[in-house]
Amino acid sequence: MIYCLDNLNKDTISLKIEDIKDGALFRENTIVHILSYMDLDFKPVDNINLSDYEQSDTLVINGVLLGGLDLEEISKSVNVVVFTMDSYSARRKINDRCIFIDNVLDTRFKDSTDYYFNILSFYQYILYYKKGILDIFHNSKLFYRSKYFLTLNNSLKKSRLELYNFLDKNKLMDKGFCSFLGGGGMGNFPRKMNIDFDRCLIDDNYGISSPEAINFPFYFNSYFNIVTEATFRDGHEVGFSEKIWKPIIGLQPFFLVGDRQSLAVLKKFGFKTFSNWVDESYDELNFDERIGVIFNECKRLSNLDLSEINDWYWEMEDIFLYNFNHFEKFVEFQIENLEKVLCKN
Repeated sequence: MIYCLDNLNKDTISLKIEDIKDGALFRENTIVHILSYMDLDFKPVDNINLSDYEQSDTLVINGVLLGGLDLEEISKSVNVVVFTMDSYSARRKINDRCIFIDNVLDTRFKDSTDYYFNILSFYQYILYYKKGILDIFHNSKLFYRSKYFLTLNNSLKKSRLELYNFLDKNKLMDKGFCSFLGGGGMGNFPRKMNIDFDRCLIDDNYGISSPEAINFPFYFNSYFNIVTEATFRDGHEVGFSEKIWKPIIGLQPFFLVGDRQSLAVLKKFGFKTFSNWVDESYDELNFDERIGVIFNECKRLSNLDLSEINDWYWEMEDIFLYNFNHFEKFVEFQIENLEKVLCKN
């Protein structure tokens, strides 16, 4: 039996289960969404009572509820699976009966390529809306797009501040859909952006910066994506959050301002990139050189005539479609591995 300790009460959980069965989009990454989406039978619980469990049962815990829990003691009575949003600090080895599953895929952790749940939020678009997304994509051939690029940036990080300064200095802000919300340890961006946030909500729960949401009109009305990942390290570790999957589902080429060799890891996962159309040598360079190449390419493309950038974009159509379809297979692989963990007994 699978038990679920989530940060929701039982009544709310019951409503959300029915919501998901009706094909509603995820509005957040709760564990109940994940288990329901995977069509697994489970029993919600409000607390942990070890006498209720058999050794063969599995207790799934939302990582936000870990405070005060003795996982080593709990795992003596029941298999434990923790879904955590605190990917880089929370992953640790307790014992063979306690597994952490992250929302960020990080190559430092061997099993994170097998157990990675954030992409389930995006798989729903393909599951429910694949035909509609592709119909709109093909129909967009009939029109020029109004912006050259899209870049969505939330918390302030060094890489995002560098991008902001580059776009501002080169007067490129108006060439793209840009958001710089600020926040985090480095403070706030200047409030300069050209997306009206009051008018770009998919519904009351979905803002443009929502990790689980893809606001498709911005993707189908711009030509390339500048993705600023959560990390931008120069070592041998590579991490992917939800940010990289959005342009893949939105059928856009992308520049990846992230860890060194991020593109190489994507290729190992079976995705294709765009080296025949942009200079991707940045993937092997250190951070300062990496963003230098990326920014030069963004400037070059943003200075093309509209007809030129439009032709450039559609030359990559086969790659967009390949990545879109490969993403579906990639997620199915994740689902299969998650099911093995959750139903191993």
